[in-house]
Amino acid sequence: NPFTTKMAMAVSSYDVIEMTIRISLVNRAVLSEQKSNGRRLFQFQPLIRKYVGFRLNQEGHCVEAHKRAISYYEKLSKNRKKPSEKEILKLLEVVYHSCEIGEVERAVVVLDQYYDDLIRCGYYRTLEGYYEMVTKRLQLVNL
Repeated sequence: NPFTTKMAMAVSSYDVIEMTIRISLVNRAVLSEQKSNGRRLFQFQPLIRKYVGFRLNQEGHCVEAHKRAISYYEKLSKNRKKPSEKEILKLLEVVYHSCEIGEVERAVVVLDQYYDDLIRCGYYRTLEGYYEMVTKRLQLVNL
């Protein structure tokens, strides 16, 4: 998924500077860069993404990175009684990262909590994909 420098800082245990990302990683084709609504978004190239995921898993860093990502996305809506549509969509990242570390119950809570709001806004297909992800994780756990 595309990420901003702010997101990278929240998940990484290293100092992340946008200029370093652009000069070092985009120019070397490790990341691709795109602009959306005046913001720079970065994304790992597909092969690099697979390799980084493999290395992180081997070194045991993936779980901590996922937990930091969950914390980052949960903080976005903590002080609001009713998150906006954009904030709810960002909270779906909690579902993804929770599934990745086997915390499927947390993912289900988030999906159930915002189900009506997302359906009302027309995100049926989006929800369908996330529920499929949760279902697959539950099937893996129950094997």
